[in-house]
Amino acid sequence: MATITKRGDTYLVRWYGVHGDRRARSCPTRRSAEQLGRSVEEEKANGRDWEPPRTGARLEDVVSAYLKHVARAKRPKTLETYSYQALSFVAFVGTDESAANAFSRRTMGDYYDDLGARMTESSRQQYIQAAQRLWEWAHDSDEFGDDVGRVRTLEMRGIDATPTVAPTWAECDRCIAELDPKTGAYRAAILMRYTGLRVSQACGLVFADLDTTAKTLRIRGELGKTNAERAGRIMPASPHLVSAVTSWGGQPTDRIAGAQQVENAIRLAWTKSGVRVEAYAKRPDHAFRKAFVSELHRAGADSDAVEYLVGHSSGIRGVYTDPSALPLASAVALVSPIRITAGSDNVVALRKRTTS
Repeated sequence: MATITKRGDTYLVRWYGVHGDRRARSCPTRRSAEQLGRSVEEEKANGRDWEPPRTGARLEDVVSAYLKHVARAKRPKTLETYSYQALSFVAFVGTDESAANAFSRRTMGDYYDDLGARMTESSRQQYIQAAQRLWEWAHDSDEFGDDVGRVRTLEMRGIDATPTVAPTWAECDRCIAELDPKTGAYRAAILMRYTGLRVSQACGLVFADLDTTAKTLRIRGELGKTNAERAGRIMPASPHLVSAVTSWGGQPTDRIAGAQQVENAIRLAWTKSGVRVEAYAKRPDHAFRKAFVSELHRAGADSDAVEYLVGHSSGIRGVYTDPSALPLASAVALVSPIRITAGSDNVVALRKRTTS
């Protein structure tokens, strides 16, 4: 059995080989020493002597190359998430650890246990999946494939699905009523309310994207998050949206909603509106997208048309369906106008009713 002894700033692991010869190896941390001890015993149980793995590439080098690869296809915000998750794994394993040692089921298990002390089950599973994505890329890469073995998944507990809760259009209007009409958050909320776009897409629209004559809205491919969206699309625009944007005015290249961050303002507006805030606490801006899809389905809109409007992939149906064959205009016509405007008398009356 392997024994561990602390020697100054390091830990010495001692054991006997399968032929009775004495062996030892120094480790920088208690955790790495315990991990080595388990590896030694596992190899010995299989009738083999433990041998130090090839040094090969460092994990830090793998992560650097991976993020450079990811940056070619992912949007800045997605890249930021990937970076944070990958660097979390590096911090746990160690910057100088070899990729061969870092990518193992045992390491993933230790990482999973460590994350559990500060994360919810859902969050730590996302971090494990991110580390396994990194592992899979490294194994498949020309540069690191010889150093990294195939991916071995980690069994994790099941997570109960959370039912989707979507606000109604009337509830969205109550949120919009709490926003300052002079801010980008107000404009972004109206754009999302009438289109079902993501907040990053709504904030990326410029005045030239809206054709006020044809009443169409162009969603440029560069604003897309998924492969389906990166092709770009042109969709009918609600006449209510056209009227609102026209009243704001601006140069063709100006952003309709401005460039400032809007999520916090929308989160505060949901809180002040008195609507079921707990359902939208994590993604307050996404609540408008959920409302758009849910309310159109309630109104009887064509499912494929709704999927196209919000940029979802329709699978094989989408591949073979010409968008012009979809009743897009009919679906957009079902979007109700915003019935409450900020600063109006009916907002004051609404507040009195909700507080009485």
